Amino acid sequence: MRNSRSPRSQESTVDPTELLSLLGDDHARNVLRVLAEGPRPAAEIVDELPISRPTVYRRLDSLESAGLVESSMRIREGGHHRKRFRLAVDSAEVGFDGDGLTVEVHA
Repeated sequence: MRNSRSPRSQESTVDPTELLSLLGDDHARNVLRVLAEGPRPAAEIVDELPISRPTVYRRLDSLESAGLVESSMRIREGGHHRKRFRLAVDSAEVGFDGDGLTVEVHA
């Protein structure tokens, strides 16, 4: 299995098998769907989905590790902080060729 790269894409930072497993997860896909509407904090994602807070946070961690989601920290008055998540990619394509499975991620 290999990752392919084109001028408009960035190379995936995750193994293709791991990426497919992540994208095969209903909860991860639902988190991506919500983030496709725009950046938001995890608490808003939890409010929009019928899944538990810990599950949302686990999926966000996995998606961020895979390079599909990015986060930024916002410090509020009084020292409170809030992490905001956004999609890091526009699309991902999975294909098959003579070398096996290919994954192309477009930023």
